[in-house]
Amino acid sequence: AESAIYTPDGALMYQKGDVVADGLTTNDSGEVTLNDLPLGTYVMEETQAPSGFSRSTEKKTVELAYAGQDAEAAFNETSFTNERQKADLKVYKQDGDTKNPLKGTVFALYADSAITSYKGDALVSAGTLIETIATGADGSAAFTADLPVGFKYVVREITPPAGYTYSVDKYEFSFNAVEQSKAKVEFSHTFLNDRITASLKLRKQDAEKVIEQGDAQLSGAVYALYAREAIVHPDGKTGTLYAKDALVTSLTTDAAGNASVEKLPLGKYYLKEVTPSAGYLLDAKEYEMDCSQYDPSKSVVLVESTVKEQ
Repeated sequence: AESAIYTPDGALMYQKGDVVADGLTTNDSGEVTLNDLPLGTYVMEETQAPSGFSRSTEKKTVELAYAGQDAEAAFNETSFTNERQKADLKVYKQDGDTKNPLKGTVFALYADSAITSYKGDALVSAGTLIETIATGADGSAAFTADLPVGFKYVVREITPPAGYTYSVDKYEFSFNAVEQSKAKVEFSHTFLNDRITASLKLRKQDAEKVIEQGDAQLSGAVYALYAREAIVHPDGKTGTLYAKDALVTSLTTDAAGNASVEKLPLGKYYLKEVTPSAGYLLDAKEYEMDCSQYDPSKSVVLVESTVKEQ
């Protein structure tokens, strides 16, 4: 009761604040009717929302006033609106080593179970693509699709950031109704990506024969690897790893005339001999080693070069 309510003969029936009726449940049409109330002013509030909806915090005043001797009853009505609980879904992309955020990753959200209407009619089959988004400079992205409550969903990476392999990780979650005071249910997941690296292999051969001649040896030749251009970390935050023409590492040929180096960052390099092996002339030529082209389905770029020595 919003204020004290009396019977027609003046007897007190309800004091202000008394509960007149509770547990009133709406029917399939969303309606509930309460009859035989004495005239007066009442306050209505929702105590429980339908499953999957947030509870309305409104309190509405309803007045039943005398409508004249020709009216059999006083009538009044009010309505409440409920908002369906929403899923707040965010994904984050980071470098697996530096943990710096990565932009430009494209994620896809799929239905991981069949989605039906409240009547049970099929709306979306399992595996249906719902939305795609790309991460920004901060490595995050938020889905905007209005997801129905009570179903399963999955997020997968469909395009990795530049210089990284595909992530095999996936994020599965069930969007179920929660406590009705909450309007949103938060879901989030951080995906990590591994950088694609380069492996270089040098083959040193005699210019006339594959094997050594006389006392000449293919082993022991030292080559220096330089950056042809500035080599920058693909996370966009770490910065320059090797400046243009900076010495990256050195390689020494083995008994078969081979030398290699692994786990180089992507970019363009060149090799130059700094110490020849026994019996051979110093090779002043620079050998280009382009490690800038890659396949995101492969974790390593392999670049090989064969050097003919005199």
